[in-house]
Amino acid sequence: MSTQLSPEMSLLLSKMTDQLNIQTNTITENITAAVLQKVDEKILPIIEENKRLKGEIEKLSTKIQNLETNSKRKNIILHGLPESNEETHEDLTTLVTSTMKEIDVQLEYGEIDRLQRLGKKVNEESKTRPILLTTTTLQKKIQILKNKKKMKQNTYITHDLTKAELQLKKEKRHMDIKENEKRKRSETPSPGTSNAKQNTPKMQRKNAFQFMRERAYSLSDKNTYRN
Repeated sequence: MSTQLSPEMSLLLSKMTDQLNIQTNTITENITAAVLQKVDEKILPIIEENKRLKGEIEKLSTKIQNLETNSKRKNIILHGLPESNEETHEDLTTLVTSTMKEIDVQLEYGEIDRLQRLGKKVNEESKTRPILLTTTTLQKKIQILKNKKKMKQNTYITHDLTKAELQLKKEKRHMDIKENEKRKRSETPSPGTSNAKQNTPKMQRKNAFQFMRERAYSLSDKNTYRN
């Protein structure tokens, strides 16, 4: 047998339930805020340390890039020079010095700090490897670069760039290609524009003929009126 609550009891129960819900929400919010505060207290030092470490990494990365760039200041790379299967260091030195002589640069043995082929030769049919040349002075490198246009066909000289510099060069080349394509598209007339230009002279001739015919009719009408 169910018991029917009086209106006063129902209202009191409803108020108590609402008050209980309010207290529960308050307790939950306080606990959440306290937990978050504790978490923040633990995490904030970690975040600050992470920021500091990122700054240190960026500084070290910059220093490494500068050191790498400085280490390549006197480097040049020679491309396309023939490579024999049994090439010795003496053969390579003779090849490079004779090549420099052909472009009017006198390169003495004492002016060579480092000389080697780049990459590993897999087999006899492998592609000819480029040559890294490090001069003892920056002036000698500059002299070689000034005369690099005198190199024989299919041979050339480039700077020894770092990975970061190569990436920037690649991105710049990609941007230049996109700009050229965009410029070509803007300079190419659309088919509608081309047809309009082709039709313009015909329309002008037609309009001129129509004008002359209407002019002739007008003069004829005037003469008829006078007669």
